[in-house]
Amino acid sequence: MEIFNKSQEIKRALLQGGLVVADRGTGKTRALSEILVEDPDAVVVVHNTAQKQQLEDYLFIKGYEMREANDKIILSLIAEKYLMGKNNKNIYVDEYALNSYKGPFKAAVTSFPFAVKVIK
Repeated sequence: MEIFNKSQEIKRALLQGGLVVADRGTGKTRALSEILVEDPDAVVVVHNTAQKQQLEDYLFIKGYEMREANDKIILSLIAEKYLMGKNNKNIYVDEYALNSYKGPFKAAVTSFPFAVKVIK
């Protein structure tokens, strides 16, 4: 499998908002990680602990503490309760197709194993 790092393109698309569909191994998680570090109001909703751990590892490398990382990375099972009443405008969703969180968000990323056509 050939790996393409498109994280900067994905990051630009995420900052504009909407849903970004990209192949596996293209830099989606890396783009979300960079957004978490650069935007103090950013929150990422993930659907499993493996994704959460990847994002936490990146934040730890950048000097974040455990409490700070837990405030920025939320599991989808508790996301709606956790975000209720908070004014988070910059909610990002990782792996939207698999994620149980379907509330409001600024942008989301997902992998999709089939050809995708965009109809506007």
